[in-house]
Amino acid sequence: MGKRSALPKHIQTLDSVLKMTRPSAIVAYVILVFVAFLSTGGLPSAGLLSSTLIAVLSAAAGGFLLSDYYDLYIDKVNRPDRPLPAGKITPAAVWVFSLFFYALSIWAASSLPLISFLFVSGNLFLLFLYATTLKKVGFLGNITVAYLTASVFLLTTSVVGNIAAGAVPAALIFLYMGALEVLKDMEDVQGDFKFGARTLPLTEKDLGKYVAMAFMALTIALSPIPYYLGIFSVNYLILILIVDLSLVLLMHSLWRDSSLSSAIFYVRRIKASIVLSMAAFILGVL
Repeated sequence: MGKRSALPKHIQTLDSVLKMTRPSAIVAYVILVFVAFLSTGGLPSAGLLSSTLIAVLSAAAGGFLLSDYYDLYIDKVNRPDRPLPAGKITPAAVWVFSLFFYALSIWAASSLPLISFLFVSGNLFLLFLYATTLKKVGFLGNITVAYLTASVFLLTTSVVGNIAAGAVPAALIFLYMGALEVLKDMEDVQGDFKFGARTLPLTEKDLGKYVAMAFMALTIALSPIPYYLGIFSVNYLILILIVDLSLVLLMHSLWRDSSLSSAIFYVRRIKASIVLSMAAFILGVL
């Protein structure tokens, strides 16, 4: 007899959906929304705040599920422990929950200003395009993910009619995520090669390394600007300089060794740098 699951089927499905929505990323999006609002001078009404959060988080959840749905065969090589390739949830269930989150995001966005609604609608389309096509196109897919994450800041500031306030922080988020996505491609070369994904590390030797370093160098160059523009306080500047130092050290390591085994470690390091940068954003608006 086969080993029975410790959880009832419906509970296992819900547990899988929760894991597939990347709770750590969802928490990061919540923080970004609050920081973006506070950077414009304060929080909006409870109605606008809740609608923004539901629209952003539902879009993210739906996008993550859709991405995993179309990544099933690649994840059997790169991420076999994820719920879908591990058989803990069916592809049909993933598709249904993705549609539910898409609908919930559109519903919440309908109560936001028109420009914010257009942001959400456009992002939902990009999430679908990324999952079905752009993810396999390499650098264009990296840019799409970086934009989608950065656009949370732009979307949030658009809700209160001050989208300009979100431009520089969004640019920093874009650069951080661009570097992370390229490093993740370096980590995933085996599965990507097997299934024909055209990522930078598979296009030309060392190209991924150079592009990731370029993203990090631009991040360092732009990082003090939010302080000098008065968007964030000196608390931000102090911590972001520490983050910049961590990026310099990461660039040095990457220059010396860009092997697959090292790429796994570099992904962890840049994720730690991104967490620290989020802390700097938070301190900057307190």
